Amino acid sequence: MDVQAFSAHLRRTGKSQSAIDRSLRLTERFAKWLGTTPEEASREQLLEYVAELDRTGSAKPALWALAAYFDFVSASDLAMLARELRSARIKPAPFRLAGFSGLDPHVVAALADVGIRTTDQLLGAAATAEACEGLARKTGVDPAAVVNLLELARLAAIRGVKGTRARLYRGAVGTIDGIAALEPAALIAVTTEYISKTGFDGIPPTPKEAAFTVAEARRITTT
Repeated sequence: MDVQAFSAHLRRTGKSQSAIDRSLRLTERFAKWLGTTPEEASREQLLEYVAELDRTGSAKPALWALAAYFDFVSASDLAMLARELRSARIKPAPFRLAGFSGLDPHVVAALADVGIRTTDQLLGAAATAEACEGLARKTGVDPAAVVNLLELARLAAIRGVKGTRARLYRGAVGTIDGIAALEPAALIAVTTEYISKTGFDGIPPTPKEAAFTVAEARRITTT
């Protein structure tokens, strides 16, 4: 492991000295556990190491450092895995329903009147078809509008998918399960076609974003 070159790489990316020292310490700790340089690790070994860290604390700091190291040595598969594992351990802040542009404000207001203002609150209150129907009756909101907002909330569970992105995926694909069933290239294709046909005010995901979105959708729908 070339400590000096890795340090220089982190410095070029704008990391502070304290962040560099922490990254070196955490990466060297993984190398010691592995018995060789980190880039020689298999996916299974990285998963095993992360599981050990989770049993005694949090793997998030180590995953942040390892993702940076794997970028440095061009181990792209391991870098992506480290980021996926770290993302899975970060609970995003609740997204407010009012943040979905293009919604009927009366629907948002009616849900707010019964204490539902965020995606987490909606997902909890409408976890089943029966609960969804009950919420529609309670608020006087069209059941189809509740279902539409519920699907937007499910899409917003994907990191980086909020207001406009969630609406794009809702229109182009439909559901988070639909995204999970696609390959990244297909997600780019269907969103590009949707934007072209409807004039939707947005852009398709980049290849990197599409790959991350599909991976996250698959993780969420299988856990």
